[in-house]
Amino acid sequence: MKTSDLILLDTNVLVYNHQEKSELNDRSRAILKQGFKGLLPLCVCPQVLLEFYATITNPKRVTNPAPSREGIEEIEKYLTSRTIQKVYSNQDILKICLELLKRYEVKRQEVFDLRLVATMLCNNIKRRASKNSVFASILFPGKRACSSFRKGSYFPKTPRRRPGG
Repeated sequence: MKTSDLILLDTNVLVYNHQEKSELNDRSRAILKQGFKGLLPLCVCPQVLLEFYATITNPKRVTNPAPSREGIEEIEKYLTSRTIQKVYSNQDILKICLELLKRYEVKRQEVFDLRLVATMLCNNIKRRASKNSVFASILFPGKRACSSFRKGSYFPKTPRRRPGG
C-alpha cells in the first residue's frame, strides 16, 4: 500500500471512541473498527497518540478521565496493531512547519494541527479522519472544510494539490 492511500487518524477520533457517552462515539468506533480489521487504510503518528493520552487522562478535558495505566494500554493497542500503520516525521518536519506558518495565519494551539499537516506532507498522506477542519484550506485549497464526520462519510476526500503545488 502506498502512503498516499493512508488515512491519518486525528486525536479527536480516538478520544470520541474512548468516551462512550460522546455523541460521536458510534462514528469514531465504526472508523476504528474498520481500521483494526484492515478494511480502512488507517495510520497514526506519535503526536496523535500523545495528544490522545493527554486528553483522556485530563479531568478538565473529558467527563470520564482514564487512569494513566489505561491511557498507556490504549496507546499500546495502536502501537502494536498490525493493521493500523505508524507514520513518523522526517528531518524536514520543522522546515515544512515554518513554511506553513509563513503561509497561513496560525495561532496558539492550532500550531499542533499544523504539525499534523506537516507530518502528512512528509509522508505523502492525503487524507485525514477528523472532526476538526481547521486546516482544510491547507490540504483542500478552494474547498469548504472536509469533515470525516459528515453524514455518510468517514473520511475526507483526497485533496487536489499540496500547498504551493
